[in-house]
Amino acid sequence: MKHILISLILLSNLSSTWGQDSIAHYIDQLNCESIFLKINYGTELRLTRDAEAIVACLDHKITRKLVKELSNEHKTAVIHAILTKKFEPEKYSYKAESIQQGDSVVAIIYQCNGLSWRYDLQQKTCAPKPEDINRIKQYWETQLPVYLRMDKSKRKHRSTKT
Repeated sequence: MKHILISLILLSNLSSTWGQDSIAHYIDQLNCESIFLKINYGTELRLTRDAEAIVACLDHKITRKLVKELSNEHKTAVIHAILTKKFEPEKYSYKAESIQQGDSVVAIIYQCNGLSWRYDLQQKTCAPKPEDINRIKQYWETQLPVYLRMDKSKRKHRSTKT
């Protein structure tokens, strides 16, 4: 019985570490292509499965890591969208405008919750302006403590109900 209990504890720690490691991997893989327009019967701004996995698992530790990564211009837009989707879903709206050269679309200018960026379709790069990156980083550094406190109090309130 004692060995079973020790095995369960080790397995539990291993699985939680694995979960954090896989989320860290997802965060490392984020880039300009992690957010895209899906055109079907309508158009919507979508996140890749990896980015959606981060939204589903957001906790304090992951949120802090995301905020640190906001300065990376290749991740700013998708991290901003992830944080918006989780903490301000009512603001998760977008505008997209295509830039054409002759008959070809060469870039798309996106706008989501106050951040604009240009996605170059040929080079697969995105370029928010440095001042926009700083503004968005400052915005989330200010807003997130409020949201995280609210989230913590909701969890505490739920646990006292049971």
